[in-house]
Amino acid sequence: MASRKTSDPVVLITGAAGGLGQGLVSEFATQSWRVVAAHHRPGAVVEKERDWILQLDVTQAEEAGRAVERVLARWGRLDLLINNAGVTADQLSWALTEAEWDRVIDVNLKGAFLC
Repeated sequence: MASRKTSDPVVLITGAAGGLGQGLVSEFATQSWRVVAAHHRPGAVVEKERDWILQLDVTQAEEAGRAVERVLARWGRLDLLINNAGVTADQLSWALTEAEWDRVIDVNLKGAFLC
């Protein structure tokens, strides 16, 4: 992929596959931002002129680092990060299994930290 340095601002939005994420992607694109729409759902990387969709597991430090490196290599800047990735466990905290608790903490807190 060739570098396309830009004077337009660049935003990386995690959790871009969900409803709020899609709304954010759409609004930033409308406002002439270069948008990196990152999500965890399996699928191919799609490249567009203004927008770039890439798969990202925010709980993995290496993936988060690589994503930022790829954005910088492509557009030469990263102006804004929106940590939108998140999961819920729809039950009372004392009813959660440890694995469910860990998943919520890993995505919602650790993911934001790693990004």
